[in-house]
Amino acid sequence: MQNPLISVVIPAYNAAHYISEAIESVLQQTISDYEIVVVDDGSTDYTREIIDRYGQSVHYYSQENKGPAAARNFGIRSAKGKYIAFLDADDWWLENKLELELNAIQSFPDAAFICSDWFNGIHGNEERRSTLIGYEVWNHEHATFEHMLRENFVNTSTILVTKENIIAAGLFNKNYRGAEDRHLWLRLLLERNAMVIKDVLAFRRYHPQNTSNTRAYMESQLEMTQDILCWDKIRKNTRWMKQVKKRMNEIQISLAYKSTSEGRYADASQYYWSLLRLGYKPLHCFARACIFFAVSRILGHTSN
Repeated sequence: MQNPLISVVIPAYNAAHYISEAIESVLQQTISDYEIVVVDDGSTDYTREIIDRYGQSVHYYSQENKGPAAARNFGIRSAKGKYIAFLDADDWWLENKLELELNAIQSFPDAAFICSDWFNGIHGNEERRSTLIGYEVWNHEHATFEHMLRENFVNTSTILVTKENIIAAGLFNKNYRGAEDRHLWLRLLLERNAMVIKDVLAFRRYHPQNTSNTRAYMESQLEMTQDILCWDKIRKNTRWMKQVKKRMNEIQISLAYKSTSEGRYADASQYYWSLLRLGYKPLHCFARACIFFAVSRILGHTSN
């Protein structure tokens, strides 16, 4: 298709077991004005062979393994559509996903983006129960910057956004692995609100080994939050500053607890010192910082 209306960007890394289901869910959409752009992020399995079966229905690109943010950015730059939709290689859409979101974004062209509800599972045959109903944004007509500050209500596989808007926002920051999506949604929401479709339109595959409780994920969230704290619009808004600092405290508390449970006492001490500097429970943090520093010296541990 020479000038498709929508470009569907699918980052793929060792996705041979799932990617055909993702691609088929796009091919079964109730509209056909789209292209499928798959960016293979250095797969070592037979992902390429699966994609080759679809011939010209899929535009295939490959790169060295750089992570999903870099793969999505590659796909965005390669896309020919006016709108960008993202689909993770192990997720899939319900057949009217693009049609409903396209109608929404054409009705509200000033929206930062359109997103929808989704359901989680392992196999895909689970009850299609709302995920968004548990989020604050469910009770509002539009999604705002403040909503995103408090909680990430977006599943990347539900997004529809103009290529112009996402390029202007600066694409995904590949340095925030695990937090790059929320960082981008916040940048998009700085200037305008988003619209949330409260219909379940996507399936997000749950992998027990993929957890947001990993140290790398939590550290990425902290780094991303520290960056947000420096934004001019945040610094000029007292309420937003408080919310970001509260989030920083929550992440560092979690990292301190995790460091303690892993026997990384010097790291735990540093997180408590950081919390102390932020004014969080001074006596509590001072005592714990000192205790864990002493324990780390006794055991001969150093901070990593």
